[in-house]
Amino acid sequence: PQNIDFWKGTIKWDKKKKYALCAIRSVSEKRNWEKEKFLTLIEKIYQENGYISILLGDGEDAKDAEWIAANCTENCCISLCGKTTLPDLISIMPIGDFYFGTDTSIVHFASACNIPCVVLSPHAKGYNSWLSAEVRFRPWQVPCRIVNPPEMIFPCINECLEPEAHCIKNITPEIMFAAIDNL
Repeated sequence: PQNIDFWKGTIKWDKKKKYALCAIRSVSEKRNWEKEKFLTLIEKIYQENGYISILLGDGEDAKDAEWIAANCTENCCISLCGKTTLPDLISIMPIGDFYFGTDTSIVHFASACNIPCVVLSPHAKGYNSWLSAEVRFRPWQVPCRIVNPPEMIFPCINECLEPEAHCIKNITPEIMFAAIDNL
């Protein structure tokens, strides 16, 4: 694994700037939010709070991450998707002030490194199953917000039943931004 200085050089780190960490995709399709919504959110985080977003993930995430980075109106996003290994994440985490994005292993790396987290969930608030991010698998011992859809889409009631992104589509960038702002 590379050390933090390597990653700071890679992103052209500036001590005068602020950085946030983000994972835009999960292996579970129902947990994936639209790239256009991530773009809107990333731009708002930069415009309102001055954070540059560092996108993390594997090679399968790279296409969407590069699209987001290329479509940012300001240089407010850097993609490291497909350029890191899991051990590299430990070196990258201290660069970020907080994590936002999908419910994936990266959020747990952030939590283990004492990074506050805002996590998208496809399930209803209060959903209490063995897969529940709110109950069993939430990042712990750090400030954390789980963002749930304000309404489920039929036929779903508490758990999103569709295999692809479905109920999570009801979460807007504004809802995510409010959770980040309230972290």
